Amino acid sequence: MSRRDAFLVYGVRLGPTAWRIAASPELGDWMRQFSEILGLRPSKENVSGEGEERRTMLLLSGSYHPGADLPEDAFLSAEGRHLPRKGWTLTHLRNLILWRHSWAPDVILQIDTEQNEDSRIAAMSEVCLPFYIRAIEQGGLPLHAALVGRNGEAVALAAPGGTGKSTCARRIPKPWKALGDDLALITRRNSSSAEFLAHSFPTWSDFFFRRGGGAWTVEDNLPLGAVFFLSQSKEDNLLPMGQGEAAINLSQSGHQILFVLMRNLPLSDVRRIRAKLFDNACRLARSLPVFRLKFTLTGSFWDEIERAL
Repeated sequence: MSRRDAFLVYGVRLGPTAWRIAASPELGDWMRQFSEILGLRPSKENVSGEGEERRTMLLLSGSYHPGADLPEDAFLSAEGRHLPRKGWTLTHLRNLILWRHSWAPDVILQIDTEQNEDSRIAAMSEVCLPFYIRAIEQGGLPLHAALVGRNGEAVALAAPGGTGKSTCARRIPKPWKALGDDLALITRRNSSSAEFLAHSFPTWSDFFFRRGGGAWTVEDNLPLGAVFFLSQSKEDNLLPMGQGEAAINLSQSGHQILFVLMRNLPLSDVRRIRAKLFDNACRLARSLPVFRLKFTLTGSFWDEIERAL
């Protein structure tokens, strides 16, 4: 088997974009773990999910060295043969190297195979950054939020860490279903649709703190019906947010996810992404109801949600 044929290839569709993810042989164990956590589906040559746009993510082994060049491995797989050989720029994130090109829409990531377990998981969380950025470019945004679903529709329970997202997700009764308790990616169904879809992403802190980790199928989604910003209280109560307040809170929730991940990106990129994220938050606030949900740890907060819906 040739080196090119040995690349592991997976696919995932997130909103309007069908991603094709190819990992070099040295990353076999890493990629299998990553694919299990995100529920990625194996993809055959020249086959990917149907979408308005297709993008490639190449994962290669390698660690950061000042002045390093893009390795030849990038062009050995079927997914990499079409890529330009010159013009790539390097950004050293905390646990991996991100290569981007001024006109090629694809991304190349280099991951150190000698990382300890915490750095390994941190690198997996950073690999998701291109997913978030592309969702933002297409009108969506990440949210620091739990997702719960009922009757074919999702609602997001947004809050900073330690506020009670996980507790609410665990306590909500049937017919509600907890879909995720920390990170939601909101995408547009397609570039011309006003409908927003909610995807649940991994709770990476569970892996860091050895709480059992878990597995998600990030491609699965439900239409997003509403967003509720949580705060603990002595009684359950619901207050509607005006569009301005909602937009600010949605934007801040997105920044909570992106803050550490984008820390080493060029400042011009950070400003562009932040501006687009805020525009998307304003659009989402105009399209969907947004509330402040004051909840108790023992009450039936879901009754407030059901009345609002």
